[in-house]
Amino acid sequence: MLPSWETIDSEQAYDAIADVEELSDVEEPYRAAIDELLAKAETVEDDGGVEAYRHFVACLGIKDTVEDRTTTGSQRVVYRSAERVLNAVERTGDGDDLERARHALGAVSVTDDSTIRDGRVEVLGAAELGMRTFDHVFVLGLTASHFPGSANRLALVNAVTDAHPDFAEADQARRAEYRIASLVAAAESVTLSRPKQQLDGTEYIDAGILAEFRRITDTEPQRRDEFGHLVGQAPTGRRDKIGAREDAQRALATAGARAGPETLGEYATAASSTELFAEAAGSSDWLSTEAAPGEGVIDGIQTASDRGLARPSEHTGWLTPETAQSLSFQLDRLSPTQVERYASCPFRFYAKEVLGLEEEDRDEGPINRGHYVHDVLERFYTELRDEVGSPVSLTGFDQEDLETRLLRVAVDELQAVDDEFDDRWLFELLAGLGDADQNEYYNRTAVDGRPAGILVRFIEEELALYVDPDGRLQNGPLTAAPVWFETKLSFDVDGTTIRGVLDRGETTSDGRTIVRDYKTGFTSSERDTLDGLSFQLPIYAKMLEENIDEVTEAVGGGYYRLKEPGTVSSTAGQIGFVGDDPKNASWRGNSYRDGYGGTPMVYQSSDKPSIETRAGFREFLDDVVPQRLSNIVSGIEAGTFHPTINDPDDAGCSNCPFRDACDVRSYRRQLFMENMESEGRGAYVPPIALGVEWAPAVEEGEN
Repeated sequence: MLPSWETIDSEQAYDAIADVEELSDVEEPYRAAIDELLAKAETVEDDGGVEAYRHFVACLGIKDTVEDRTTTGSQRVVYRSAERVLNAVERTGDGDDLERARHALGAVSVTDDSTIRDGRVEVLGAAELGMRTFDHVFVLGLTASHFPGSANRLALVNAVTDAHPDFAEADQARRAEYRIASLVAAAESVTLSRPKQQLDGTEYIDAGILAEFRRITDTEPQRRDEFGHLVGQAPTGRRDKIGAREDAQRALATAGARAGPETLGEYATAASSTELFAEAAGSSDWLSTEAAPGEGVIDGIQTASDRGLARPSEHTGWLTPETAQSLSFQLDRLSPTQVERYASCPFRFYAKEVLGLEEEDRDEGPINRGHYVHDVLERFYTELRDEVGSPVSLTGFDQEDLETRLLRVAVDELQAVDDEFDDRWLFELLAGLGDADQNEYYNRTAVDGRPAGILVRFIEEELALYVDPDGRLQNGPLTAAPVWFETKLSFDVDGTTIRGVLDRGETTSDGRTIVRDYKTGFTSSERDTLDGLSFQLPIYAKMLEENIDEVTEAVGGGYYRLKEPGTVSSTAGQIGFVGDDPKNASWRGNSYRDGYGGTPMVYQSSDKPSIETRAGFREFLDDVVPQRLSNIVSGIEAGTFHPTINDPDDAGCSNCPFRDACDVRSYRRQLFMENMESEGRGAYVPPIALGVEWAPAVEEGEN
């Protein structure tokens, strides 16, 4: 203790200085004692070391007082917390650490909560640590992707955050590193951990603080396998590992990949006898299963193994002949929509078409709107055909006359349907159509400064292509004209009949034909069709060729996009070819007389058919499409119903009604496709899934 304080009572000294403003006003002997205390404090500050600070605290008698049995527990907690912080600062410093110690002590948080007991376990995030201290510390998830970091901020706030240091954004990564380092320095034992690998098998990158710990401590990590044994060392016996059932499932999946049937049977028996898993028979409207004891566990192990290794089997959607027969699914006919569903995702086809599962929360609104538009346009053109003959020529009709006819049909059909459509959609559909007195939705929607809904834009598109009243097409209007509307067609593929309803077919005087498919929703692209994901256009083209005598050949097709007023187009997702002489497809731009007509179809602006020649197009229709359809039929007949191997965006996984029941693993789809090749089983792999853009072989040879 300081000599001057040996006879001084601290409470009396406090009373002596409580009401004075200057040290010179303090009475003796308290003034001399305070002078000595300040001088000692200045010495400590000049020294700058933690050891000098400890000596100063000892001179004040704080340690002896705190350790006295009469002192409250909370005071001892405060002192020991401060001691731990000083120890951490001293171990990580260079001797001149007083300022660091002052900063660290200023952030210490202590509590005398009587409910907190020794031996407790607390789980905290990095942001919740503060300056807490613990005897034993476990820091988990030390990867670069999981470690706290500063969020990206909008550029518009930079002016504020850079204006003054008080507004500066805190560096969350550095703050987390500091808190974890303080926690580690004050602990008796520390375990640092990170996941071994991601789901796709790639290694995680260490967080910066973990790499720094390795550098300064020269510590090598200890790795354990799925069973808790240290990698590189022989197991010393059965390890009783505490964890969730998922841990056991992952371990059993690993065993399934390495062990034989007999060993799997032993694992299953052990799991059943210890009640690790509950045996339960599965059932549904289509399937009923009676499993022997342990059989369900064996199936589960093999399922986890096959799915984890991307191995085609009955556990990954490839039905056995016995299962396929028990389902009594007869593949006698398919629709173009079903073909596309299988090409997109065989499992979705299986769930809906084979098992007959219902799509929960299905929104019927878009479907009903599509049916209504199809009915309106079919009746509109059918009435024109009855009047002017077939094919339907729009020459002789002006826009006002056509709009009046279309409005009358639309109103009649609207009154006949049972569904109530959303007013907003009706505004977009009927705005500007016909006469305002006859159309209650006439002035509700404005596009480009004037009322022009979907059906008005449809009439404008039809006249521009098939009449060309303004002379925008240098060689005149299209040579094809509408003939067939909502026509039922079919053709056979390997004993399976593919049936569909063609929205609209058009033909030239010499029998060249194009197909149109109305779309009020999503529209596929040309590449979706050429690369094996969409089939409607080529299927309908083949149907026309095989069913209509007047058709000499199909030369193209396209989707008629009718989703929004501003995007109405007859050239969406078109397939066709440029041709030689005469040209089959031509281009029309956006300015006056920059488009070419005199052909069965046109392409907008800078778009151009991917197929250059008629031979290339015939290769696609006559060879490629039939082979793809044959592979799809073979896959369905063989019971090949694995989850999609396409990119999740191409397959529409986010909107799939069966996504909760699907075990799709898109990160292993390439491996699954590689494993499919060795199985020799009927299956369909779209080129788009392989990342390949299909091109005609005859044109590649010419190049």
